[in-house]
Amino acid sequence: MASFEYKIERHYGNLSTSPKGWTKELNLISWNGNPPKMDIRDWAPNHEKMAKGVTLTRGEAERLERMLAQALKPASQRVPKPVPRETGFEAELSGESVFASNESPDDPVEPETEEEKREEPVFREEEPIPEAE
Repeated sequence: MASFEYKIERHYGNLSTSPKGWTKELNLISWNGNPPKMDIRDWAPNHEKMAKGVTLTRGEAERLERMLAQALKPASQRVPKPVPRETGFEAELSGESVFASNESPDDPVEPETEEEKREEPVFREEEPIPEAE
């Protein structure tokens, strides 16, 4: 197994704790000396071991923030988005894009509604996310 290095630059908080003491955490981690990314994964007590997780760039984290805000609204307040017929592997086989016709994975994240345009982004360099209590 290949070795790797990581450094937890900032711990934002724990999302949950399992009966065995593993914690699902949101951290800012630098992997192999690269710029740090947001990271969600399970950690054993004392960070002795880690499970597979998800790393997100700043842009991906901001997009996820918008998606979660939309998903957590009551159904009557959600803005419907078109969903492609096929996703993932099936779409690759058919050549159909898994993105809405007006976006691609490299597009900058733009506010979709007037309300989003007025909102301040959560992840700003000068104002780090506060620690969870």
